[in-house]
Amino acid sequence: MSTGAEMWREVMCTEAPTTDDGGFLELTRDHVFGRIWSRGQLSRRERRLISLTCTAVNPSGPALALHVEKALESGDLTPDDIDEWIIHLAHYAGWPVAANVYTLTRPVLAHFRDDT
Repeated sequence: MSTGAEMWREVMCTEAPTTDDGGFLELTRDHVFGRIWSRGQLSRRERRLISLTCTAVNPSGPALALHVEKALESGDLTPDDIDEWIIHLAHYAGWPVAANVYTLTRPVLAHFRDDT
């Protein structure tokens, strides 16, 4: 099992925070990444899709864009995967949710499509 800092680096494509901001980032690093993302029953790609879906159905625009960016940056998902996920999301979470996700992800996807 990876440590929280190692998994944070793999998932978020950046170093884990080392300062304590009152406990939130420490819990995020040690519990969310160290204990949840490190479990072996689901692949990192599967966890990405679950996290994206949960973020999409909650009003969390900046967090969603960040999660999409990191999913692409890490190579866990491709721009085509994100497009297909949005289509699937529309039919299970509703068209307004998917339309919002579509709008929020266009700039991120354009960046990754330009880089390839």
